[in-house]
Amino acid sequence: MKIGEKIKELRIEHGFSQAMLAKQIGASQKAVDYWERGVNEPKASYVIALVRFSAYRSTNFSMRCTNIYAVALCVLFLVGVKRAFFMLFY
Repeated sequence: MKIGEKIKELRIEHGFSQAMLAKQIGASQKAVDYWERGVNEPKASYVIALVRFSAYRSTNFSMRCTNIYAVALCVLFLVGVKRAFFMLFY
């Protein structure tokens, strides 16, 4: 599953529109639309914001991120090890 598909799944799971999700993470609705359609990919700061959004809204204990290490693990889950390394360190 691509990151855009995961973002859309997350958004729908929590009953948010693209505009509502964008406001929660500090992005534009157009950016969320582009991510979901695979036109662009979110910067690391938005991926982290999405993970935090999911953690605060999730009823699934395994997705609750309470510290920076857990956030890093969630980023790895969302984008994969290779991409996460480049997003976080380049």
